[in-house]
Amino acid sequence: MKTLITGLLICLAGLPLTGWGAEIRVEVSGLRNRQGQLMVGLYNRPEAFPDVGGKFEGVNLFPIEEGRNVAVFHVPPGTYAVAVIHDENRNGKLDKNFMKIPKEAYGFSNGAKGKFGPPPFSAASFVVGEEGRTVSVELNR
Repeated sequence: MKTLITGLLICLAGLPLTGWGAEIRVEVSGLRNRQGQLMVGLYNRPEAFPDVGGKFEGVNLFPIEEGRNVAVFHVPPGTYAVAVIHDENRNGKLDKNFMKIPKEAYGFSNGAKGKFGPPPFSAASFVVGEEGRTVSVELNR
């Protein structure tokens, strides 16, 4: 019995604690102030990108730090894209003016930019293997 328990513990020790095999570190920079929160969304489906309700995982970072802020996700290997909003008034959305131009800063993985709206998933997507990945997102002001 002791040998069985020891063998089981050795097998379990090799499993990742999170249940997923890869880590994505999202480093966000380019903030104009420390007000509000950063909404960091991780997406794995093109049809859901960058809809707030369609994200695979998401975190809100607050308080906002000086310089670079980091969100960490533990995921299975695959293809992902990141969208970030600097929600300065913490109302849970990207505020826009009467012409639908964003009033709050935002950014996407790969520095992707859209024309008259968000970029396509293909422009912001990246592949994550077992070793994980660090992604930098510079917010536009």
